[in-house]
Amino acid sequence: IKFLNRKISQASIDQVQEVRASTSGIIGNVLRYGNMVIKTAGDASDFQLQSIPKALETSRIIHTLIDEYRHNL
Repeated sequence: IKFLNRKISQASIDQVQEVRASTSGIIGNVLRYGNMVIKTAGDASDFQLQSIPKALETSRIIHTLIDEYRHNL
C-alpha cells in the first residue's frame, strides 16, 4: 500500500543552493498551490514538493532565511 510508504530527507541550510517555485493553471493560482524544488549540495538529495499550499510565499521565506544565515556567517 503506497500511502503507507514514507521517505524522510533533510539538509542543512548551508547546503541549499537553489529554491524554485511555480504555480500553474487557474485553480493553482487562485488557491495558491504549486510545486517547489530545493536543490542541495553534496550527498543530500534534491527535494521536490508537489501541490503544496503557498508555494511562492514559502520559496520567498526560504530565500530570506538563507540570506539571513549567510549574512550572519
